[in-house]
Amino acid sequence: MAPAVAAAPGGGGPALASPVSGAAPRPADATTWRPEAPGGGLPALTRATDRLSDRELAVLSYLPTMLTTAEIAAELYVSVNTVKTHLKSIYRKLDVARRRDAVHRARALHLL
Repeated sequence: MAPAVAAAPGGGGPALASPVSGAAPRPADATTWRPEAPGGGLPALTRATDRLSDRELAVLSYLPTMLTTAEIAAELYVSVNTVKTHLKSIYRKLDVARRRDAVHRARALHLL
């Protein structure tokens, strides 16, 4: 079954509706990443709300190590679930799905 087509907000052309909720996704101009960073190259964060918090940056700094999530939690004196929550937020903001990809993206954006 093909997804429904809805008009994108702001008149930016059609956008595919979500097959689950039926709501249209955010328009292209509201995305987290620009196609290219200023001067070309890798994408950069575009909204202040998508910047990593201080605690997220602290968790991010442990990602290149071989420490497990539990060991990172012990180092930061927080629960494992807190670290997992920070990791989800980091992955979402960096637009990645894996720890290794987060490290590569963070290095490319000079966050590490």
